Amino acid sequence: MLSKEEISEVISYCQEHGCSYKDRLTELGIPEWKFYDSKYRYAFQERKIKESGQWLEDVLRQMPYYERDGKELSALLPREWAKTHQPES
Repeated sequence: MLSKEEISEVISYCQEHGCSYKDRLTELGIPEWKFYDSKYRYAFQERKIKESGQWLEDVLRQMPYYERDGKELSALLPREWAKTHQPES
């Protein structure tokens, strides 16, 4: 499975250079199925987190501490939160 960073790099490169995912993946030697499978799995995980309500409960518990300590609240957004809280399979 590709990391989120690897997926993001492929997407960014293709947008910047106007090439297809297929072309870039071929250049990198990454099978297309692996890219799309990884992309799908991460999207599924994020959707599962949002639907579970786990994210919202955790954020509501942590917000007062983030504000008190002057921490950046953007760390509590779903994508950032998901990096440190992986759902059970």
